[in-house]
Parts: sequence; C-alpha cells; structure tokens
Amino acid sequence: MQRQVRYVWVLVWVLVSLVGIGCQAAVSSEGAPAADTGAARGGEVASSSVAVTLSPTAALTPTEAVPPSPTALPTPTVPPATPTPVTIDDVSVGLWEKFPAEIAGQLTFSDTAPMYVQLSGDVVYFTPGNPGHGGVSRYNIQTGELEQEIVAPLFETSEIAFGKARNGWVLLYDVGMFEEEFPWVVRVLREETGEVYDVLAVSDRSSWPGPAYDFDGRTVALAYYVDDEEANCGPVYLMTVEVESWEQQIVETHCDYYGPFLWWVVAVEGDILVGQKNFPDSEGGGSTLQMFERDAEGKWVPRDFPVHLPYGSMPRFFGDWLVWKDANNWVASSRLRLYNWKDQREYKVHFETLVPETVQMCGDWLLWKAVEAGGESLRLYNLKTERYYRLYTPRFIGDYKCNEKWLVWSEGEDSPGYPRDKYGLPLWWVWVKWAPMPSS
Repeated sequence: MQRQVRYVWVLVWVLVSLVGIGCQAAVSSEGAPAADTGAARGGEVASSSVAVTLSPTAALTPTEAVPPSPTALPTPTVPPATPTPVTIDDVSVGLWEKFPAEIAGQLTFSDTAPMYVQLSGDVVYFTPGNPGHGGVSRYNIQTGELEQEIVAPLFETSEIAFGKARNGWVLLYDVGMFEEEFPWVVRVLREETGEVYDVLAVSDRSSWPGPAYDFDGRTVALAYYVDDEEANCGPVYLMTVEVESWEQQIVETHCDYYGPFLWWVVAVEGDILVGQKNFPDSEGGGSTLQMFERDAEGKWVPRDFPVHLPYGSMPRFFGDWLVWKDANNWVASSRLRLYNWKDQREYKVHFETLVPETVQMCGDWLLWKAVEAGGESLRLYNLKTERYYRLYTPRFIGDYKCNEKWLVWSEGEDSPGYPRDKYGLPLWWVWVKWAPMPSS
C-alpha cells in the first residue's frame, strides 16, 4: 500500500508538471563518455544508514531531438510448428516446501525504504528505495567488505534502480523523481575500477515514466519517448549502445503522433533483440513482440519470432531463456511462457493467481514474489526437478534477485511512529538479506 501511495503521489506531480513550457530530449554524445569514479568508500556493517543528503551535480545539457523518419518493419509470418511445450498447470500452495537453506546474513538500515538490489557473483549491490536518500553501495558476502556510496546520485531527488550485472558491468538507471524536467540517465558501472559511464541522458517531462532498458554485458538496449512540438512529432526510439566502443544504433524510430505503436519493453541477449510493441485502440489495441537479429555487419535486422505469437508482453532474457507474459500488455493473465534459444525447449506456466510483476530466472529456477495473509513470500520452482520452495516473511518484500549461488532480497517494516521524509514518503526499517540457492 505504501508503494501505491508513492506512485499516486508521483503521478499527481507529473500531471501538474505537464502545464508548462516545452521540453527537449538529450542523447549522450557519440564516442566514449567521460567516467565518474564514484564517491568515498567505507563504513560499518551493523545498522548502517545510507540516507545521505547530497547536492545535485551540474545540469545535463540536452541536444535537440531530430524528428525521425519511420523505419519500415516486415509483417511477421507464422513460423513453422515447434515441439509441444511443457505445461505447468494449476500450481497449488499445498505443494510448496519450506526453503531449505537458512538466511546466511543481512544488513540493517533505518529511516529509508526497501532497497533495490542486484547480484554480481558474491557481491550484493543496493540503493535506497526513496528518492534523495543516497547512491549505490555494495557488500561482499564472502569477505564482509562494505563499500558505501560508490556511485553518487546525479540529482537531489535521485532514485537509482538496477539493470543487469554482466561481464564486470552493472547497468544503472538514475532518475530525478521530483525534478521539474524529469531528467534521467542510463549508466554503466565498471565493477573493477568503480568508473561510471553515461549511456543515455534525457531531460524531458514528456518522457515520463522513463525508458525501458536491458543489458547483456555488451549491449545496452533502450526504448523511450520524447516530444518535439515544433516538428509536430513525438519521436519513439528503439536503440542500442555497445559498451567499450560506445557505438549507437537506432534500430527503429517513428513519430508517435502518426505512428502505429509504441516500443514499451526491451530485452537483449547476444545477437537477439526483442521489443514489445503496444498498439493504440485505433490499431486494434493489444501488444506483441518483435524480434531482431544482429547480422554480420552488426546491424539489427527484423526476423520472424521462433514460436507462434499472436500477442505477448513483458519480455525478459535470462541467459538462453526468453520469458514473457502470454497475454496483451494490459490484460490480467496467469500465463507465462518460456522459450530456450539454445535447445528450443518451451514451457507454459499457469500461476495460481496473476503473473507476478517481476519474474526472475537463475539457471533452471523461476523466482517470484507472492502476497499472503499476514506477509509475503518468495517462491521458487525448478523446471528440471519440479521442486517447489517457499520463503515466507511477515514483512513487505521490496526487490529480489538471484544467481546460481545466492538469493538476495530486501524487506521493509514501518518505523515506530510512522515518520516521513521531506517529500512525504514513509520511512522504514529495512533489511537486505541473502541465503544460498538450493541445489535442486
């Protein structure tokens, strides 16, 4: 409920902010961006607070948006028949086993909000869940080393979320939640050196609620919308940026004022890029997935999807697995589909309730959150062994991630007296916890 109140608050702020002057889009300049080496390290593990008051950095200088010409996409054809998918039907709470491992450790914080978390090997990354409460910190599970504020926030009201951590890089999304122009920056952190590079920067209130982004350790995929009233065009972009070379490629773009769809969610893995296309009511509504493949020259070429796909939404890559909701974007559904690009395995999972907002996958494990009477739980299901596990807590679960070694999540609980920060958002007691992943 606290999250819902917060999002309503932000929505009201956005509606008020829309009454004002026009805005511009800013795209980071081509070539290698300058690196930010982060802030001071150090601190104590026990009862550490990451609520830090920082001044915003210098304002980003936007560049003018160029109204794009529409990119023609082929009409997808129905692919040949594939093997019958495995169907996991009617998952019952009565089948769940207690999570087999004990909690291996935790960090405790006060006066913040449930953390965003990410995993990279044995390292847990975390950021405060409330805007303006600090930057990125990390903790090494094996060594016990805590490094606070390794990446400082860019804005006074920064809220920093994580993309994937792959190949020694961590994707970051820093947004000025209560800034007038709704500025946001997609960034990558080089884990070894602590350097931070800006991939894309936009300062345009019409771009709310911000970009879709994904990362496979080499390629950053992005989809976003801005506005250009003078050109009578609302440009919609699907693009990629290569880390190391910083080469940008516009995969598809068109004016939304006249265009037939919006790019809404993106997923990238190796040479495969998948974008979710949302159609307006005038085009029949609904959503579907469009696949692209990188050719020998490095260009993204539209391809037919490998399975029959009349609709789909919320695509996400986890290694060789592509996971998506088997329904239109705004349709409530209990069906999830999984397709393995390597061996063509396909699963259809029917949840006991609706498809969870965020499903994670680690190897053959599916991980998601379930709301229960008196608390919440993390659920795990193994596609190979068909084992079910349940990890229950009486508290609110914030973010959660896993790899083949660890499960990490954040929990929140109202602080005594229900204090609030200067933006009226509730402050919590927060725990970041981790436990070993089950072997089977």
